[in-house]
Amino acid sequence: GTAAGKKQLESIDEAIDATLMDDDGNRHVSDVVMSDKAKTAFHLLSHFPGEAMTADILSDLSQDENAAMSPEEVLDFFDWASRLGVVHRDEHGYRLDSTYAAGLRRVFGG
Repeated sequence: GTAAGKKQLESIDEAIDATLMDDDGNRHVSDVVMSDKAKTAFHLLSHFPGEAMTADILSDLSQDENAAMSPEEVLDFFDWASRLGVVHRDEHGYRLDSTYAAGLRRVFGG
């Protein structure tokens, strides 16, 4: 099974914690506080698992949410999330890592 299946990530916080911990349980990064905009971006990505997203597309989608993001804010999010390994960039844009997709869908009721 996948890591997501084993861990049954119940919340964004657990997903982030799992990303920030090494095998010995040491944090790589100090406590992360998720902004509303980051939560919005994760929410939107969770509805399009496996699909490549660009900053412009995610920004357009976010306009209907309560934390609209500019393309620049989306790029900052993608940069942060890719350093955590939650999204991966390819020639078409950024994709949600499959390890996190199911957990995020559960969190956001997708």
